[in-house]
Amino acid sequence: MSTPTNVIYHYWKGRHFSEALKLKMSQNFKALGISVLEKNPNWKGGKSFEEYPREFSRELRHKAKIRDNYTCRNPKCSGKSKRLVTHHIDYDKRNGDMNNLITLCSCCHSASNFNREFWQKYYSEIINNGIHKLKRTKFSIAA
Repeated sequence: MSTPTNVIYHYWKGRHFSEALKLKMSQNFKALGISVLEKNPNWKGGKSFEEYPREFSRELRHKAKIRDNYTCRNPKCSGKSKRLVTHHIDYDKRNGDMNNLITLCSCCHSASNFNREFWQKYYSEIINNGIHKLKRTKFSIAA
């Protein structure tokens, strides 16, 4: 019986490894028959393994959450998750501009990793137009 890929992925998520260890892990995954990350259609060249810059501090994330009133800024949020995270709208960890940061619950943040171009437009419009779900403002994004 093989180990599910998602279990292995979540165990390693967020950890930092040397290049030598990454190579060894890759070889071990191949030996176990686990598909190579590069074959995944969501693979972005290892961006998730990049470290956050020092400027992306706890204080900056706190400022974004204060601005967003400690609520998920997605107007269509289901409210299933209470955990809040600070999301980079342009998916660039080095861009710590407040107009590039938005507070999302972990469910909405997970969804933003698929169809990134849509979410980038969607969340940019929310930040740039001051749209907030508490205002019950209607809005749409032109395709």
